[in-house]
Amino acid sequence: MRDEHVPAGGRLQMPRSRGAASGFLLILLGIWGALIPFVGPLFNFAFSPDREWVWTAARGWLEVLPGVATAVGGFLLLSSRNRFTAMLGAWLTVFAGAWFVVGRALAGPLGLGDVGTPIAATDPRNFRSTDTRSCLGRCCMSSTTATPPSLRRLRTLT
Repeated sequence: MRDEHVPAGGRLQMPRSRGAASGFLLILLGIWGALIPFVGPLFNFAFSPDREWVWTAARGWLEVLPGVATAVGGFLLLSSRNRFTAMLGAWLTVFAGAWFVVGRALAGPLGLGDVGTPIAATDPRNFRSTDTRSCLGRCCMSSTTATPPSLRRLRTLT
């Protein structure tokens, strides 16, 4: 039988730096995702309505909600000291990222409101891509797996 040393905090204990980089990145992505629909019209980077700081149900469900969930998940990753909290934050950001990606397709059937048309689609001189939701969602999901807090250190596995 192998004599195994269990740390004082238990098996769920982990260094705080484990999810710090991805947590910080996710907080920034969450803030970006929640605020860009409101400040994007200032520089032609938005969906209609093309007025800044206008609240619609679609903006709330499809941009603000997953943005706040991503920022909260990033904060949980950044500040967690145990694996359970870090995994909760990681899964929260994965679900928020998935909602960024598929939310627009499900908005009609679920009755969440009309997303609108990209401002860039109506202005041929504007070459910016305004479909930030799917790109942002993919970044949220991939940054969670960049430094996964669920993996134990190699020496604890051997």
